[in-house]
Amino acid sequence: VAQSVVRESLLELQFSGLVQMVDNLGIFVSELDTNTLLQAYQVREMLEGMAARICCDTASRSDIKALTDLADRIHQTGVAGQDVERGKLDREFHHKTIALSQNKILERLTGAYHVLGTTVLVSRTHDIIRSEHMAIVEAIAANDPDQAENRARAHVAGARRAILKQIAEGDYEPKWVID
Repeated sequence: VAQSVVRESLLELQFSGLVQMVDNLGIFVSELDTNTLLQAYQVREMLEGMAARICCDTASRSDIKALTDLADRIHQTGVAGQDVERGKLDREFHHKTIALSQNKILERLTGAYHVLGTTVLVSRTHDIIRSEHMAIVEAIAANDPDQAENRARAHVAGARRAILKQIAEGDYEPKWVID
């Protein structure tokens, strides 16, 4: 691999917060802790809300159908106890809303925090997750940007609050998944 490719890759990892460059010492893997995770959720809340808002202008009927199908599949795999598959589908749902926004800057910014995913198995039921996903899709389908943004932000904030609750109860251990 060319040195320039390695350098570019390391810069991308640094931008994502996965490595730190220390002058005259080298490059080190960053510590991934719950504080970093919670900060990522704060960013996700804003950016994914923006993506849902923009989707109102860009999503087609077939896009709405694809999001609906994804929400249903997420629910089905969750109920079946297929947590790894459910996690993949959930990330796909969120990636899809971002991609549907057709905003390249937004895609780039969200790519920075999507480099590192986490499986968040919290006390939120599969029915609640499905309901929140469907609320986002319905707002996009209704071409209601305010509701789409609010519902997407509420969904991400709900996950963040569930993590905070588990941390407070001493019952949280992140399960990191590299996308």
